Amino acid sequence: MSASVVLWAQLALPDFWLPSHTGKTIRLSDYRHVMPVVLVLLPDGDTAASRECLRAFASHYEAYRTWPAEVLAIVGGTQAQAAHLADSLMLPYPILADVEGRLWEKYLGERKPALLILDRYNALHHIQVAATAADLMPPAEVLEWIRHAEMACPECGVPEW
Repeated sequence: MSASVVLWAQLALPDFWLPSHTGKTIRLSDYRHVMPVVLVLLPDGDTAASRECLRAFASHYEAYRTWPAEVLAIVGGTQAQAAHLADSLMLPYPILADVEGRLWEKYLGERKPALLILDRYNALHHIQVAATAADLMPPAEVLEWIRHAEMACPECGVPEW
């Protein structure tokens, strides 16, 4: 039996660590106090809809990095499968491998495509669970959520009005 976490908006997501497509272990806490993070959870990264979702985030990645924000895609496969996806699609952001589906089990309770939008403190601002990757919010809209989260943060240097 495993424990799951109830996700509440504005509360920090518990830390996790997973191997990336490069073999480096990446922790969510690596980004805490640094930049907002978008978690793109794709239980089967090799479907046509998942591949299109990954490509869409890649095409918007420069805008994310300019903000700055990071995209972390988590696929339900091995590190070798994550590396194949990253290489074949020429993805500029980390692809993390969760072969056992622990993030889905811990955060969602079901293995479905999902987006989690976190602020620079890893606090949850929005979560979307979808039937397929094609049903997930488009990357430009996700970026608007990040901008909103950053503007709502009093410690983040909101511009003078």
